[in-house]
Amino acid sequence: NHFRYLKLNDISSNYVQWLTETKMTEFPTTHVFHYDEDTKDKTITIGFTGEYDQKVFDCKKNYDELNTIIDAHNAFVTYHKDYFPPESIIKFNASFAAPGRPEIAFMSAYDNAETMATLGESYDNIIKFAYVDLFSPPNWVVDDGCSFDIPNVIIVTSESTVVDVPDDYDFLKAFSHAKRIIINSCPNNHDKDVITSNVKKILPNSEVIFIYLGKII
Repeated sequence: NHFRYLKLNDISSNYVQWLTETKMTEFPTTHVFHYDEDTKDKTITIGFTGEYDQKVFDCKKNYDELNTIIDAHNAFVTYHKDYFPPESIIKFNASFAAPGRPEIAFMSAYDNAETMATLGESYDNIIKFAYVDLFSPPNWVVDDGCSFDIPNVIIVTSESTVVDVPDDYDFLKAFSHAKRIIINSCPNNHDKDVITSNVKKILPNSEVIFIYLGKII
């Protein structure tokens, strides 16, 4: 194959029980293509892709399968509470779409301990954050019928990000269960009221908070 997919026996891991019980390497069209354990940062990063060799982009099926993997992971860490080292971070990166289409990352913790404390979140290894860059929003996931049951959505902005186009927030329609939208934004770069209004048009009951360097601004 042109594209190398990783099966369980291909992965050198300290967490074989987790990989085995979640069956994340056994899905029909969603494949692991990258696996990394950073013992210093206590971060596990897994990259998932679809059927690139066949150039078939069934992104909804891939994201549905990834949702199943996330559910299996969350069930595992709920039952095995001390399985991973304290303050571990689990990251799932998706690469399902055709080249040039932005994607979504999912993670159990965001940034560092200070940020987690600011957000009132614990290092319980539950996948509870989705990560999106507003510079290139993945609005296509709504058109494809994707949906995600994730409580926190992190929207990253930079000085060059345009924030006043309501349509750029359409991807939030795929997160109808999100309780909190976290805007990682430099102070004074953008109009908070404009961003909050654009978010609330789609998720009126969500909480919108702005953070910078681990602190609410």
